[in-house]
Amino acid sequence: DLSLKKIVTSPAAGDSVQVGGQIAYLLTVKNEETGTKHLTGGNAKVRDVLPVGLALVGTAPSGCTYDTASRTLECTVTSLNAGASVTFPLTVQVNTVAAGQTSVTNQASVSSLGDPVDSNNQAEVVVPVADLDVGLTKAVSLAAVQPGQSLTYTLTVRNLGTAAASGVVVTDTLPAGVSFVASSAGCTAAGSTVTCPLGAMAGSSQQTLSFTAQVDSAVLDGTTLNNCAQVQMAGDKNPSNDQSCASTTVSVPPPQPRGSIGCTVFDDLNQDGNRGPDEAGLAGVVVRLLSANGTLLDSTTTAADGSYGFASLAPGSYKV
Repeated sequence: DLSLKKIVTSPAAGDSVQVGGQIAYLLTVKNEETGTKHLTGGNAKVRDVLPVGLALVGTAPSGCTYDTASRTLECTVTSLNAGASVTFPLTVQVNTVAAGQTSVTNQASVSSLGDPVDSNNQAEVVVPVADLDVGLTKAVSLAAVQPGQSLTYTLTVRNLGTAAASGVVVTDTLPAGVSFVASSAGCTAAGSTVTCPLGAMAGSSQQTLSFTAQVDSAVLDGTTLNNCAQVQMAGDKNPSNDQSCASTTVSVPPPQPRGSIGCTVFDDLNQDGNRGPDEAGLAGVVVRLLSANGTLLDSTTTAADGSYGFASLAPGSYKV
């Protein structure tokens, strides 16, 4: 009659394990018989199939083999005196958990030909998974932007778990043609990578941060500026919500129509304001172009026939 016991030696009783953390198990096989009912020349098998998302750390215990593909640990016991025990310690790493999974359940069994008692051939332990889940959403201030304009990116980080999170960091790699300007939330930039350290977050809490960036003047019309950020934290059990993106399209406005102002300076002999056939143009006269409020914009001198002109003027009111 071989029995199997399985205990967790780490983490401590009542503690949870984080994704990325480790669990230490101890398997104990005991010969429950008395007297001289020893196991000799036997072929008892201890079998432990690790749950999906777990992997053995290091090598298999002495007397055991481990198949990585099936996550199966198998240990062989060939001799065990009545009342004696043999142990198999192993450590596993929790790499992933399923959506909504709150604990890691691991079961092992021992089998031996002729074992008269089945009820003590299996052992199961449950370790709670720390409820750590941070998520990120990102928004941008403008859906369309002109070269040279600024954008404001807003990042909202939520701790969707009930456990307190620590070491939370948001990183944002800016697309080509966009440069970091400033942040009031403590974000800094090294090249195109913006880093925003949030540190600790209480369970079921959120933090919002933002930074401004400028679109380079040389970015071409129609360019899509797709910008993705991600939040990182040790123990996050749901990485699917760690990244969020926001996009902006560069739109170069069409050039404004341009106009011109021109006329002729002439000697108005009869002072009627109209040029007659005998009233010659005046050369070398300085003509100044002023804005509507009197600011000097440009100046020129009349040609030999008294003509002058100011070209490529934006729509508006001017004085000459």
